[in-house]
Amino acid sequence: SKHKSEGSRGSFAVLGPSGSGRTSILARLLQTSEKVGLKSLSLKPDRAGIDAALKAMGNSDTVIFIDDLDKCTRDEIKQLASALEKDPDGALLVFSGRNSEEDISANSDVITSAPTACIGTLNPLTRTELIATLKQQGMTSGTAALIGRRFHAEFSGLPKPSMEQLHALIDAEWLIRRE
Repeated sequence: SKHKSEGSRGSFAVLGPSGSGRTSILARLLQTSEKVGLKSLSLKPDRAGIDAALKAMGNSDTVIFIDDLDKCTRDEIKQLASALEKDPDGALLVFSGRNSEEDISANSDVITSAPTACIGTLNPLTRTELIATLKQQGMTSGTAALIGRRFHAEFSGLPKPSMEQLHALIDAEWLIRRE
C-alpha cells in the first residue's frame, strides 16, 4: 500500500495452486489498501470486471484487485497488460492466479512477464509448517502433530482444505481448542 501511495504502478501477482490461500491474501491486501485510504476496486474475472479495470487503469490513486485472473480470456489479459504498459502513472493491478502444472492457464504469462510485474508464489506448507499452523489455531503439540501429519498426507500441504477440515472437526466437537 505504501508502495502505491508513493506513485508506483504495474502489477502484483499472487500465484499458487488451488487451496493455497491466494484469495485470502488478496482479501487481506484489499482490506489493508482500504484501511490506508487508497481507492480500491475488487473486480470479478469476467468481461464486465475487465472493462471496469480498463476504465480505472488511468487513475494513479487506485488499486485494482482481481481474484483468479487466469479465468479470463487471453485477449482480456492482453488488454490489461497493454493498459499497464501504456500508462506509467496508472493504477496498480493486484491479482491472483493458479500456477501448478496441471491447471495453469496459458494466459497468466501475458501479465506476469511484464517488466512491472512483481510475483509472489504460494507453495504448499511443509509438514512442520502445517503442524505449527495447527498449534497457532489452538491445538496442543501432540494433537497438532497427529492431525498435522494426517492433514499433510491427505491434502498435500494445502492450507485451505486443512483449515476447513480442522474447523469441521471443531464444529463437530471432535476437537477442542485449548484456551
